[in-house]
Amino acid sequence: MGAGVTARTPVEKEPVPTVVFIGRLSANKRPEHAIRAFGLVRRQLPDAHMWVIGSGPGEAKLRRTAGPGVIFLGHVSDEEKRERLARAHVLVATSVREGWGLVVTEAAESGTVSIGYDVPGLRDSIGASGGVLTRADPVSLATGLVRLLSSVAGGYGPRARPAGVVPWAEVAAAILAVAQGARSPVMGPADRMTDRDRACRSDAADCVPQAPVAASRYVPRQPAPSDFQEEVLER
Repeated sequence: MGAGVTARTPVEKEPVPTVVFIGRLSANKRPEHAIRAFGLVRRQLPDAHMWVIGSGPGEAKLRRTAGPGVIFLGHVSDEEKRERLARAHVLVATSVREGWGLVVTEAAESGTVSIGYDVPGLRDSIGASGGVLTRADPVSLATGLVRLLSSVAGGYGPRARPAGVVPWAEVAAAILAVAQGARSPVMGPADRMTDRDRACRSDAADCVPQAPVAASRYVPRQPAPSDFQEEVLER
């Protein structure tokens, strides 16, 4: 996975606790989990807002069922996406799985910490960027969101770390080097295969650069307040 990981100039955060969800509004991204969790958060943080960036087959239903404070922005430009990522306090990620979760790294570049489900891909990107992982259900996510929003908005929460991926320039250079070696007239086909195989087995880090990933961190599941327990039953 490649991406630039240079932190951008800090941008002033929103005056009220603000969550942002970015992704296709489809079943594999589980935006309904994010919106349901935010609804529970609003009961403890009534001034909180949530921006939903993206569109998809589930958008109409989500717009009908979303509660107060949820703002659907649809498709936005890259510039606006980066700006809102920087202004938000927390990015929420609820996918079934990801290859990495590039939006988490983009959020970290903007100085915004992420919270999301402990699933393949997200556990790597969120762990590497200093975020928080929760169990894959809206109540656990809401519990973590309340704590994280309160701490970040209060100025004492975890800080995002824009790290964990290899820049595209380095990926391209590595691919080019392999391609040039394969075309070299000095070695025969059998020799090239043997040498490349030997190199990968003797020093795999040269073949596929690996970035250090921080250990996953769980937000312990807490008993939900009685006033929203019923919502948990809606799957």
